[in-house]
Amino acid sequence: MPDRTVAARRRVSSASWRPGPGDLVGFAIVAGLLVVALGASRGDRSTFITLLAGCVASWVAGRLLSAGWPLAVPIAVAVAAVAFAIVAAVAGGAIASAPGAALTQAAVACAIVAARASGRGALAAVVAGAVLLGVAAPASGIAGLSVAAVLLAAPALLRPAWTRTAVVCIAVVFVAALAASVTAAAGGRSATFAGAFGDVRLERWHAAWTIMVERPGGVGPGRFDNVPPRFLPDGGARHADHDFLEQGAELGWIGFALTAALFVWGFATLLPIADGSPAVAFAAASVGALGLHALFEPVLHVAAVPVLAAALLGTGRAVASRPATTSR
Repeated sequence: MPDRTVAARRRVSSASWRPGPGDLVGFAIVAGLLVVALGASRGDRSTFITLLAGCVASWVAGRLLSAGWPLAVPIAVAVAAVAFAIVAAVAGGAIASAPGAALTQAAVACAIVAARASGRGALAAVVAGAVLLGVAAPASGIAGLSVAAVLLAAPALLRPAWTRTAVVCIAVVFVAALAASVTAAAGGRSATFAGAFGDVRLERWHAAWTIMVERPGGVGPGRFDNVPPRFLPDGGARHADHDFLEQGAELGWIGFALTAALFVWGFATLLPIADGSPAVAFAAASVGALGLHALFEPVLHVAAVPVLAAALLGTGRAVASRPATTSR
């Protein structure tokens, strides 16, 4: 019997290491973004390309390491995210909600630990995640709405059968929010959005949309604030406060579509394995929280946050079918 158990675990581990068709789709989307970024950069060195490489490496590391040590990566992510949030809060920076975004990822990491552990270890992870989420929501400002993704996944801890529904719900919320915000940006005037999210934010969304329309090939990565003054009414905007629209302004329509597709792929790659493992629901919550946050703040420009989220996505993909770890 022990030999059969070891053999079964080896089969699961080897299956987790082997890229499937869904993984290849993700690599194709990243490759497309790389090509578009290189074309739009006109030979300039882009930090966006470095960020893409970091996220891919983080996803691969999360996928591979979690095949053998399912708790190692989420624990490491939780510790790194909290450390980053503390440093970012003390040092300050242009993106004030960066600590909240990191703490949200830390809370998701704790939830994945809770899903894979049992006994006192699982309880401690749940408590830590709840505390981190409670701190993250106000620290994120208006983007604290992104915790909705985590809350949608939470019931899976008590009812694993909710996992697949959670992945679908989080994906639908993200896509609907993206569509609504882009529609508001295209219109330029929306009393509902302006009242909820501020006139300045909506003006920047509209500016990014206008750049996309007038420069369909993009102005180049990192150049959102280096455009003619007529595009940016408030003059001093460094970012669009909407990472997807900013990607569209800098990388063109193809860059916008591929960036959105990368997030949708994150949900799609988890759905086939959402067979009652709560870890999968929280991996989707990691992607959803990052995507929803990016609709209101330039959080994708804070490299640590998407890199940590990529590691959790890889972890969720790898540990879905592994047996839980006991903790006494």
